[in-house]
Order: sequence, then structure tokens, then C-alpha cells
Amino acid sequence: FEEFEECAIREVQEEIGINIENPKLFTVASAIRKEIQHHYVVIFMKALYDGIQEVKNLEPDKHSEWFWVDKVNFEQHYKEQKLFYGLMKLVEIYGTVENLYEKIILL
Repeated sequence: FEEFEECAIREVQEEIGINIENPKLFTVASAIRKEIQHHYVVIFMKALYDGIQEVKNLEPDKHSEWFWVDKVNFEQHYKEQKLFYGLMKLVEIYGTVENLYEKIILL
């Protein structure tokens, strides 16, 4: 058993090989995809990252790739529906990519 914060630290280390600090709950989203009969309850966390460690795809059997994107590229991925469905839902909750970025930065 582990708290959300402990889980975030472990999962980020296991999946992309970086260390994060001070993870905090950002929000929780219910993402339903009726067409494939999936219901995700997604827990979004926000954490500190030193900006130096390089992101690696440590689980290539689960993820095609990991990479950082700026706001413009994130918005493009959103428009092309190339994001994890939970992230698509998060943009919908906040209305726009801009609103989501502002909310993340201000927390």
C-alpha cells in the first residue's frame, strides 16, 4: 500500500527514470470511453523536477515514447488527439490548453 505521493515518485522513476520531489495532488478526472468500454479514474499529480535528468522510456512494451512538449506542441497533440485520453479529458475540464497550463503553473 502506498499514498498517491509515494506512488507518483515510484511510478515516474520506474517508467521514465527521473526523480521528482514534493508531489502534490493536482486533480482527479473521470475519463469514460464508451466506444471501447473503458472507464479511467485518473489521478493527476504535480511535482518538482530539476530539469537536468533525461527522460527515458523504461517500459517500451507499454509506451511508444516519452518526451517533453511545450504548450504549443501540447496543444497540437491535443488537436490531433495524440494524447492519453485522461489528458484529453483534463483539457476539456479546464476548457483550453492555456487554462490548463495556467492552473498547473499557478499551483
